[in-house]
Amino acid sequence: MALDPIWKQQLVLVTYGNEFLKNQLSFSTWVNHDIFQNCLIQFRSLKTQHLLAQHFQIWLETLKTQGFTQLSLHESSLLKDGTNPNPNIELLPFTHFIVAHSPQKKVAWIFGQELAEWYTADNEYEIPASQQLKSRLVTMWDFELPTPLIKQVTLDLNRPNWDSINDYLEKEIFNQPYVTNFTVQELTSAYYTGTSNSDDQSLLPQDYHAEISHEFLFKLEQLDQQIEKSKQQSNSLTAEMQAFSQKIDELFSKLIVKTANHYKEAKRKVTLGNSPFDNTEKLNTDHKTTASTKSVIALIFITLVIGALVYYFGF
Repeated sequence: MALDPIWKQQLVLVTYGNEFLKNQLSFSTWVNHDIFQNCLIQFRSLKTQHLLAQHFQIWLETLKTQGFTQLSLHESSLLKDGTNPNPNIELLPFTHFIVAHSPQKKVAWIFGQELAEWYTADNEYEIPASQQLKSRLVTMWDFELPTPLIKQVTLDLNRPNWDSINDYLEKEIFNQPYVTNFTVQELTSAYYTGTSNSDDQSLLPQDYHAEISHEFLFKLEQLDQQIEKSKQQSNSLTAEMQAFSQKIDELFSKLIVKTANHYKEAKRKVTLGNSPFDNTEKLNTDHKTTASTKSVIALIFITLVIGALVYYFGF
């Protein structure tokens, strides 16, 4: 099943949000980010259900005044069943959640929705299409993390090896025979926007060249969507293809986490080849070293001969 695209809004909130919290990035540069078109995020208290912030700018500004200095993104699989303290709120099964860090505590921000007291059917009520909002309205609820979860969250903050991630994704996904059934375009622009328009604003702050993240987010999303489309058209996938699709979702989800928390290091290492001038210089150095060694040996030999002559003739 393809990942819900809400991860794009989460990624922007974490990466641009951290630039605001740490480096005073002005909201004027990203408050109108293209990825938030047709998506409005509100922020509420899971305990009281009070509305805390009606927009992410208010949310981030208040977090900063409260002493929060960092945001991070994590897979929702870390959250165990039964951690929701409010039965009136249904936590939605989105792939990721955000954590806000302060010296005193770690607070998770999880997508969820209020349960209507008078609606008891198992399936969600479908509002008539003509009455639906044009923008997607979602709510994030705060939840203070207990110590065991804090330890697991901290593991995601360990710096990854991006070269290994690059090689692993190529080997496990894009070098597999299943990929030949799909058309995966290469990223031709300097960054990935998360939209169909390459002129839109980058999903990641552009001050950092995170080419590994940009390229694989772009390619994995294409592959994920094409497999999902193929599944809907044929109504089924082979067992091998289902396993491959699940693997893509799992690795895609992990890449999003690594990108959100460590995108600044997601650069390929440039390996420079040996210069022929370096080789010549080495040859010259070796020649000079050999010549110098021979001169020293000759000097020692002459000194010994002269010493012997002096001793023999009594000079």
